[in-house]
Parts: sequence; C-alpha cells; structure tokens
Amino acid sequence: MRRTLGMMWLGLVASILVLGLVWLADRGRSWERPRWEVARFEPILIEAPRGERSGTRVVAVHPGCPHCLAGLAALVGRRDASRDTLGLIALVVDWPRRPGEHFARSLGVDEVWWDEQGLWRRHWGRRVYGETYTFDRRGRMVESGHVLSPAGEVIAPAKGGEGG
Repeated sequence: MRRTLGMMWLGLVASILVLGLVWLADRGRSWERPRWEVARFEPILIEAPRGERSGTRVVAVHPGCPHCLAGLAALVGRRDASRDTLGLIALVVDWPRRPGEHFARSLGVDEVWWDEQGLWRRHWGRRVYGETYTFDRRGRMVESGHVLSPAGEVIAPAKGGEGG
C-alpha cells in the first residue's frame, strides 16, 4: 500500500514537471505577431462594405462554442447600435471543414473567413475562442481583447494588448 501511494505521488510530481516544461517551451516560443492578410485564409462570405472602414475587427470563433458565438452576437448588436467604422469579421478557427454559407450569414458580420491551415493556433499561438483583434488598414494589429468578460458582459478590446 505504501509503495502504491509513493508511486502515485511520484506520477503526480512527474506529470506536473512535464506540464511545466511544456508550458515553458510554449511561452518561450517566438510566435508570429497577428496580421490580417486575407491571402492566408479561405473566404466564406464577404458582404459589401458599409461605408468607409477605419480598420478591421476580427473575432476568432469556433462553430461549436456557444460562448464565443453569443459574445460575437452581442458585439454585432453593439456595433450596429453605434457608429463604429471597423469592419467586423468572424475568423472560423479549429474547424475541420469549410463552414457553410448558411452558418456564415447567421453570424451577422461583414465577412467570414476560415482558418483552414490553422494559422491562428500554430503561427499566432492563440487558443482562446472569442478573442478579438483590431487591425489597421494595412493589416497590422493595433489592439486585442475578448468579446466576453468572465461575468459574461461584452467588453471592448484592450488598447495595445496582444491577448493571451
């Protein structure tokens, strides 16, 4: 019994050490700074622009995530009620097949793109559905944030941050 308990503790400590090493390797990796370059993504739906755009806000969405879809819907509603001149784009991430046009239209955004190659995760190092990225007209990221706060309230992206 004592030996079994000792092996269990050893396994737990070893697991924690391995997890820590993986985390350190991930945090130490030099990730590509997000840029909005349409040639890197697959277009699903592109609506006519609603006037002059000052830039683009991209939201990473997963079709199976009700929280990020609800946050995106709230962001669409808030944007429609304001004079926001940013184009609003949904970037479908971590999805194995091309999303359908019906799904894309249901989002209510200006454009829907599919990250077929997994650039969001593998090159940008992102992992949180509902993250928002604001890009200037040249595709450079100027701020990032999230569509939902932990309490479920819609929040604006943090100025100058890169998110997590």
